[in-house]
Amino acid sequence: MFANERAVARWLAKTLKACDPRLGEVFLEGAISKERMEALAKRLGSRIPAFVAKPDLVLVVKDSHNHVLAAMELKYFKTAGRKRWRRAYREFGQPLRYYLYGFDVAVLVHVFESGIDDADVEAYSEVVGEVVEKLKLPTAYFSVKIADVERELLKAFKPQRLGLVETCYVAKWIVDYCTETRNPLLPSDKEILERRKALKAVLGLP
Repeated sequence: MFANERAVARWLAKTLKACDPRLGEVFLEGAISKERMEALAKRLGSRIPAFVAKPDLVLVVKDSHNHVLAAMELKYFKTAGRKRWRRAYREFGQPLRYYLYGFDVAVLVHVFESGIDDADVEAYSEVVGEVVEKLKLPTAYFSVKIADVERELLKAFKPQRLGLVETCYVAKWIVDYCTETRNPLLPSDKEILERRKALKAVLGLP
């Protein structure tokens, strides 16, 4: 249905922005220029900008006091191939690194293609969700399966098994989490606070 994760990210960005008025800007990975990433890498103390990973999506959520900067890591599963699933499981902690960059919220989203069996999606989602929940990792985990792109319907598996839901319902779910959760390093870590200021400058936010 989608060629790759970038195509899913473009679709998700368009959908999310149309669903919730609390969502301001939505930046795709390619929207952050090489020059800006190099500037951010310098502020982060990285000698090689290539080591500074970019989230698949950056969500800027409006709240009553400030912008909430959310980094979203997206994994797209086109088939039930075990190799791909094992790799994604090994990498599920990737969103946590964005807290060191100064993001307020880290979000992991697993999107499964419609042809994958529900039982496989549920079993995999339970395994990942258990690690996040039992270890109390400061990241949100959302697991959804595409049901109907044209009608904007998804099947939700995590944080709750809800069956068929509208995409906007999931969008509200994500935004709700962003408004309620914060980087555990902020505001006490002054270095991370400075990085957050640099991050806002890179994104062109006041």
